[in-house]
Amino acid sequence: MKQSKIHLAVKEQTALLGECLAGHGEGLERLAGELVAGFNQGGRLLLAGSGPLGTVAELVADLFLYRLSFERPSLPALALGRDPSLAACMLRDGQGRAYFSRQLRALAGNNDLLLVLADSNRDEALLDLLPLARQLECKTALIVPEGAPLAGEEVDFLFALKTVAPTRLLDMGLFMGQMLCELVEGELFGT
Repeated sequence: MKQSKIHLAVKEQTALLGECLAGHGEGLERLAGELVAGFNQGGRLLLAGSGPLGTVAELVADLFLYRLSFERPSLPALALGRDPSLAACMLRDGQGRAYFSRQLRALAGNNDLLLVLADSNRDEALLDLLPLARQLECKTALIVPEGAPLAGEEVDFLFALKTVAPTRLLDMGLFMGQMLCELVEGELFGT
């Protein structure tokens, strides 16, 4: 029984990866090009994620800051939401909805790109974040399940995934972040 569960999970993940690359490969390449252009003009990659996808946003930022598979200079990336004391203070004061927005307003410029990873739950903090990013003239990208509350938001790059399974979203968010980093490294360092 355990083997069939493992084989089913591998089959589902493989199918999702195939669909993702077929439907979003060109979009990831365009997003990588936009990031490279922004980096060349002093811009940064800012990331935010809802729930457990916040950890994926942190991992992706770390890939840009450090490296994937070879030594290279740091690339300017920062995950929003890495400040638990700010979160605690804002929640205490009933301002949790502005958690990401407050950080974005302090950090963002018009050459920056905001990448949001969202799940199927309604996340008010992310719903406030995307309009603010547009107001601050940041480019925006969104990785989200099809039909999720954020899927209808106006963004420059939309990657709507055909799954709502939390584990698959975590896997796909990290995979897409790794691919984006590899594409950017390829353009910047010829790898």
